[in-house]
Amino acid sequence: MKFNLLSYISLSRIYSDAISKRKAASLPSIQIVMSKRGKPLLCVDGYTYFKKTTLKGKTRWCCSTHVPRGCKASIHTTDTEIIRTNTVHNHKPSNSVA
Repeated sequence: MKFNLLSYISLSRIYSDAISKRKAASLPSIQIVMSKRGKPLLCVDGYTYFKKTTLKGKTRWCCSTHVPRGCKASIHTTDTEIIRTNTVHNHKPSNSVA
């Protein structure tokens, strides 16, 4: 599936709406930003995830340190929701985004 900016904007709006309605600590802080190379990054509570694969409408996002540090954290999404998470990281959150 090719990169579809509208689906990322839609996903971002849904998360933003959920975040604005959430209680202080019940949901993570979620953003979709562009990397320095123009690729989408999912930012959740200070950690960044890159888009690994999309299959049958589901996207798997892997921690940005997956390759250099071997971090196994990942998030699975559809166009409208997070459906599965593994947010156990082997490192601290990044200070910079994209």
